[in-house]
Amino acid sequence: MADAPTAVDAAIFADGASKLFLDGAVVAFHQLSLAVRHNEIMCVVGPSGCGKTTLLRCIAGLTDLSSGTLLVHGKRVGPRPPDGIAMVFQHFGLLPWKTVYDNAAFGLAIAGMARAEIKRRVSHYLDLVGLNGFERYSSPIPSTRRFCWATASR
Repeated sequence: MADAPTAVDAAIFADGASKLFLDGAVVAFHQLSLAVRHNEIMCVVGPSGCGKTTLLRCIAGLTDLSSGTLLVHGKRVGPRPPDGIAMVFQHFGLLPWKTVYDNAAFGLAIAGMARAEIKRRVSHYLDLVGLNGFERYSSPIPSTRRFCWATASR
């Protein structure tokens, strides 16, 4: 078995990471350490309420750690989500009056990205999740395809 990746070469690295709520009365996770290599697939499993979603929110930059270290691509996770990291929530919202393309382009346009770059990225990601060519509105899309759509929109 290969050595565990270090903070420098890990895609995601946590050392002594803790997330507490209500002044420590509720512990989402405590002293968590992990290292995930680039292109490695890791599954986080556990019962409801054990801190899985909170950990993912911390990795995505949506929630701050209470203590410890969390690096994504070698950079400390801050108030802005790290580049290349996105999160699709279990209950996600799509704008039903917009096309697949427009939903996927929405966040990029809000961020001020140039139209040509939006078109390039949206086409790439819709193709990646098997939705290239979809110009329908969101409501008739089957639920399995809606998850792909939400993934491309992130």
